[in-house]
Amino acid sequence: MRKSFYAYVVLGFSLLLLSQMTIGIGIADIIKGPYLSSVTLTSIVISWETDDSINSIIEYAENSKYMASGGAYDQKTEDANNVKRHSITLKDLAPSTLYHYKVTSGADTSQDNTFHTAVRPNEPFTLVVYGDTRTNPGDHQTVINRIIENKPDLVLNTGDLVETGSVSSLWDIFFNTTKNLGSYRELGEKEA
Repeated sequence: MRKSFYAYVVLGFSLLLLSQMTIGIGIADIIKGPYLSSVTLTSIVISWETDDSINSIIEYAENSKYMASGGAYDQKTEDANNVKRHSITLKDLAPSTLYHYKVTSGADTSQDNTFHTAVRPNEPFTLVVYGDTRTNPGDHQTVINRIIENKPDLVLNTGDLVETGSVSSLWDIFFNTTKNLGSYRELGEKEA
């Protein structure tokens, strides 16, 4: 009797796991990101990486709606591609607007993050230009925190983002440090 009970438990768990993977709810962890790039008036690219191929969702909302709802997201974009490297463009966004977002891959969900779309033409804006951060995460995080405090509309990084561009783990540090900062980046001599 006991053997058949355990056999049913194992069989049930196996079927549950198989069904979740089949419908794209599988088990995967977010291992890099999310991070932001290609900010425009009405779009932004959000990217991240998972340890296994999986479908993903980005939920997002304008700051005013997010705050008024007590932290609910009112828009969603799904990526049905079973991939490890996710890169989704959110389109039809409002210019010069703060948004909240989170990404979900399988059962793993990021924390709430924010981004700001580009300002309209002829609208005053704050610009930050910085660079040569290499791989000094403590110093770089201090700089990022100060940049975020000043709420810039445009951030340009002039290059030398990491000490050695061919070392993957240094990019992990860079993207983890800059994950809440949408910016345009130029590769420097260290990345070449």
